[in-house]
Order: sequence, then C-alpha cells, then structure tokens
Amino acid sequence: MFFLNSSYIKRFLSLLMISIFLVTAYFIYAYTGFKTTLDINSQVNHIIKLKNDKTLKRIAANANTYDFLKTLHENVTSKNTSDAQGEKGDGVFYYVTSLNNRNIDLEIVKEDGFFRMIVPKWKVVKMSLQQN
Repeated sequence: MFFLNSSYIKRFLSLLMISIFLVTAYFIYAYTGFKTTLDINSQVNHIIKLKNDKTLKRIAANANTYDFLKTLHENVTSKNTSDAQGEKGDGVFYYVTSLNNRNIDLEIVKEDGFFRMIVPKWKVVKMSLQQN
C-alpha cells in the first residue's frame, strides 16, 4: 500500500512537525505580550495621526491628557511600551508608553468574540498623561 511507503511516512511526519512548530510559534507570539505591545503601539500611533476629536475625548482621562494628545505632531510615535503593569479588574490591564518623551498610562482591554480567543486583539480604552 502506498501510504505505508517510508517516504510518505517521512513526508507526513515532517509536515506534522512543521505544522506543530508553526502553531506553537504563533501562540507564543500571540499570548506572551509581544503582539499586545504591537497592537498598543499601532493603535496609539493611529489615534495620534488621525486626531479625531471624538476619539480623543473618549480615551483621554482628563483635560491635560486631551490637550497633550491634540498638540502632538502626527509623526510622533509610541515608544518604550511596557509589559502589563497590573490589572484593574473586568479585563482592564495597565500599560505605560512614551510619547514625545512623556509617559502615558494606558488602560487596555481584550476585544471579545470567538475569533478573538484565537487571534487576540487589544483596544486602548483610556490614556492618562503622567505628571512629572
């Protein structure tokens, strides 16, 4: 029988091992915080670039933060984003990032849905300018 041929078995095992490696690598990438940091940076950079008044008012914790975000140049990017600094509860996590050499406290949540259990996506819900 053709499926008992040793070359087919070797090919099958090789493909199985590669598949297992790729799935494991993806879950390490998606669930160790690396993807979370990329999601946060991408979202913060997008918010700064668009400067949508409605969005800025919704996510700014106070007037100082709103004014700071509003005055940032669109080319400013999020830098030195931390790992999770703690959990508030209800799935809200704290992170810190740097914008224009100022630290910003971030509150983020994981988006809901079945697909998001497999491919997690994080959403910034609050930004607060740290006082120096």
